[in-house]
Amino acid sequence: MKGALVFVYLPGSSAGDLRQIISNLKDCGAEVSQFFHKKISYLITSNNCIEMEKRKKVISRKLLTDPSSRGAMFLGKATKEQSNDGIFEKAKRFGISIVSFDEISVFLSKSKDM
Repeated sequence: MKGALVFVYLPGSSAGDLRQIISNLKDCGAEVSQFFHKKISYLITSNNCIEMEKRKKVISRKLLTDPSSRGAMFLGKATKEQSNDGIFEKAKRFGISIVSFDEISVFLSKSKDM
């Protein structure tokens, strides 16, 4: 983590929890960015966010390939034409590694023990 530029994306976390996480990351030598941009090395997020993103992609693909109604067809078309990518799409496009908070927690606890 030393010298890595990270962005923490944990929606629903309390401000106190986020401060603690950021403090622990900085203690391990990481630089924490307040803004998401393409120079970030790691996007740290929860397993729930990662799973929701996977489910969203499956549902979107299903709507685009096999719309069951006229409304679903229009929804699929509108979704496909949207230009504002989510944070996960941007991270993939920029080549940013997406890491679950659980994995980082294990790493942080091991580095504290050293």
